[in-house]
Amino acid sequence: MLAKKFAIRFGVGASLYELNEVNDRFYGSFGNDLHISFGAAFFIIPNLSIDVNLLYLTEGITIEETPIPCDFGGPCPELSSSGRRQTELLLPSLSIRYHVFSNKFGYFWGIGSALGLGGFQIEHWLINREEAPVIVSNRKGEFAAHGLGYILNTGFTYQISRVISSVFEVGYRRMKTGELKGGEQYFNVDEANLDFSGPFISTGFEIRF
Repeated sequence: MLAKKFAIRFGVGASLYELNEVNDRFYGSFGNDLHISFGAAFFIIPNLSIDVNLLYLTEGITIEETPIPCDFGGPCPELSSSGRRQTELLLPSLSIRYHVFSNKFGYFWGIGSALGLGGFQIEHWLINREEAPVIVSNRKGEFAAHGLGYILNTGFTYQISRVISSVFEVGYRRMKTGELKGGEQYFNVDEANLDFSGPFISTGFEIRF
């Protein structure tokens, strides 16, 4: 059993989050790629720790080129539209974990709260292909959001050396950022957000001091 009082953690993981509809055209999953997290823990007693963690989630999607309807209803062969969306969210969190140690294995359960600080960028352009592809108009918007959420997790550690353990955890995060602020309003949408919820997994290392 590791008897140190302080630990730092490094982890990589994946999540299965579904964004609520950002606006009436751009929506979808969020943060489903690999992410990196950094954390620290202070053991106030051998089986109870206070943990601080920092997680960065991001997603970028390019919207496929789409023909634009002409006045008579059919597509205009020379005109099309496309776009790009980028979402980012930084999640500092504070949680408490209960640990049970047995030989080289350790088990933990945790609950905590998180502060979400994020942004949403959207770019939309019109392409004229009458002679060669030319972008004839380009609109950009940037939005900011912040909010609160909670985290539930459980997992186990395995002691590799006197001070280093491997860590595996699974859990659930839920975040409500509220309305996005700033930028232009696209597609006649008055409100948009980066709210999300879903499970996650993570694995990494813990160093005790």
